[in-house]
Amino acid sequence: MRIEQMNQLGTAKCPPTARLWWQRVACGLALLASVLSASAAAVIDVQEVRVARVVDGDTVLVLDVDSLLFKVRLHGIDAPECDMPFGPQAQKFLAQLTQGRVVQIAPTGRDRYRRMVATMTINGLDVGLTVVRSGFAWRDSRYDKPRSKGEVTSYSIAQRDAQVKFLGLWAGQAPLAPWIWRKEGHRSSPRQRCLDPLTKAGRL
Repeated sequence: MRIEQMNQLGTAKCPPTARLWWQRVACGLALLASVLSASAAAVIDVQEVRVARVVDGDTVLVLDVDSLLFKVRLHGIDAPECDMPFGPQAQKFLAQLTQGRVVQIAPTGRDRYRRMVATMTINGLDVGLTVVRSGFAWRDSRYDKPRSKGEVTSYSIAQRDAQVKFLGLWAGQAPLAPWIWRKEGHRSSPRQRCLDPLTKAGRL
């Protein structure tokens, strides 16, 4: 937004009594401060981390620059649980794509388990979009925000292409989305944990 536009907005929002030039300047500065504050709050804190382990098809364990270990769930997608059909394959695909690599994450919030939810990229490659395009996760339209309309369209097209080509889980018969599977009362047993596809060690 240009300064001239901000001044116009500031003048429009000034009370009728603010007729002196310094009163209008004060109103403009107040508006400018509020705009800058809102813009700063909207800035997404992108950080680089290393993927230590892939938990399942949409969740990874990462190490930050301070060697802090925490989980990150990919924003806007839902992969099969490990004890669902194609769950292990989804985990393996994500591991081959990210495990041991430095990635960039842009947090979008926290889920109900208090895990960080974030968009993840590798040198500009959208990891979540790649997983959906390869047929190992659903685009979860419940979490389209804060994506742009263009990004939402890209994810929709990626899922449709995977379905048409019968890639990944779409090669199965009537694949059931994980959120429906969970809604029907299914829960992953602690004994049915994913194995690390690269080391075969138990999941953290």
